[in-house]
Amino acid sequence: MTTTYLALTKDQAADEKDRQIILTALFRTTPDGIVKDDGMADGTIAALLARLISPTK
Repeated sequence: MTTTYLALTKDQAADEKDRQIILTALFRTTPDGIVKDDGMADGTIAALLARLISPTK
Protein backbone atom coordinates (compact mmCIF):
# COMPACT_ATOMS: atom_id res chain seq x y z
CA MET A 1 0.00 0.00 0.00
CA THR A 2 2.91 2.32 0.70
CA THR A 3 4.38 1.67 -2.74
CA THR A 4 1.04 2.45 -4.34
CA TYR A 5 0.77 5.69 -2.34
CA LEU A 6 4.24 6.77 -3.42
CA ALA A 7 3.49 5.96 -7.06
CA LEU A 8 0.25 7.97 -6.93
CA THR A 9 1.95 10.99 -5.39
CA LYS A 10 4.83 10.79 -7.84
CA ASP A 11 2.43 10.81 -10.79
CA GLN A 12 0.22 13.38 -9.01
CA ALA A 13 -2.74 11.02 -9.48
CA ALA A 14 -3.95 11.41 -5.90
CA ASP A 15 -5.39 14.75 -4.83
CA GLU A 16 -5.21 16.09 -1.26
CA LYS A 17 -8.44 14.36 -0.19
CA ASP A 18 -7.21 11.00 -1.51
CA ARG A 19 -3.85 11.46 0.19
CA GLN A 20 -5.54 12.05 3.54
CA ILE A 21 -7.60 8.85 3.18
CA ILE A 22 -4.56 6.79 2.21
CA LEU A 23 -2.36 8.17 4.99
CA THR A 24 -5.09 7.58 7.56
CA ALA A 25 -5.34 3.95 6.47
CA LEU A 26 -1.57 3.50 6.48
CA PHE A 27 -0.98 4.90 9.95
CA ARG A 28 -4.06 3.83 11.88
CA THR A 29 -3.63 2.11 15.21
CA THR A 30 -4.37 -1.59 15.37
CA PRO A 31 -5.04 -3.67 18.46
CA ASP A 32 -2.63 -6.49 17.63
CA GLY A 33 -1.65 -7.27 21.20
CA ILE A 34 2.06 -6.64 20.64
CA VAL A 35 2.19 -3.07 21.90
CA LYS A 36 -0.11 -2.23 24.78
CA ASP A 37 -0.95 1.18 26.11
CA ASP A 38 -0.46 0.57 29.82
CA GLY A 39 -0.25 4.19 30.79
CA MET A 40 1.90 5.55 33.56
CA ALA A 41 2.87 3.35 36.47
CA ASP A 42 1.02 4.13 39.66
CA GLY A 43 3.72 4.69 42.25
CA THR A 44 1.54 5.60 45.21
CA ILE A 45 1.81 3.73 48.48
CA ALA A 46 -1.74 2.42 48.09
CA ALA A 47 -0.97 1.01 44.64
CA LEU A 48 2.25 -0.62 45.85
CA LEU A 49 0.47 -2.25 48.80
CA ALA A 50 -2.35 -3.44 46.58
CA ARG A 51 0.17 -5.02 44.24
CA LEU A 52 1.99 -6.72 47.12
CA ILE A 53 -1.12 -8.28 48.67
CA SER A 54 -2.90 -9.20 45.46
CA PRO A 55 -2.51 -12.81 44.28
CA THR A 56 -0.15 -13.24 41.34
CA LYS A 57 -1.29 -14.97 38.21
